[in-house]
Amino acid sequence: MITYRIERLREPTEELLEFIKREAPELNKRFGSKFNFENVNLKLMTEKGLFLVCKRDGEIRGWLIAFMNASPFDTNVKILQQQSLFVIPDSGRTAYHLFKNFIDIGKEEADHIITMLTSQTNIKPSTLNSMGFKELETLYCLEI
Repeated sequence: MITYRIERLREPTEELLEFIKREAPELNKRFGSKFNFENVNLKLMTEKGLFLVCKRDGEIRGWLIAFMNASPFDTNVKILQQQSLFVIPDSGRTAYHLFKNFIDIGKEEADHIITMLTSQTNIKPSTLNSMGFKELETLYCLEI
């Protein structure tokens, strides 16, 4: 029987560093090799952000990274916003477990949960709608 376990990392681990070293080159290719993973700040992401990893049968198979911020319109309103959801191929229900845990944490700790769809996401808008999400905005990127 396959087991999935979500861990909320509060500091970088050797296991996470090894996972990133192994998977970063392929992930970077998906985005046109525009990132230098030598500049990643795992300490910031784990200490100040929400950094979830999903282990499938004891091995890291993916992550979800998010940050909690106050709304610029009302500092008492907390917004949990997803930054990255990455799962290696053939990881079964890893993405589902990460996303579900992200939502559960948001329901406990935030007033709004913001997620996204990217060119590399296989989640459909209808799936998000069925979970109660509403389309908020469309983002555009100008690379310099």
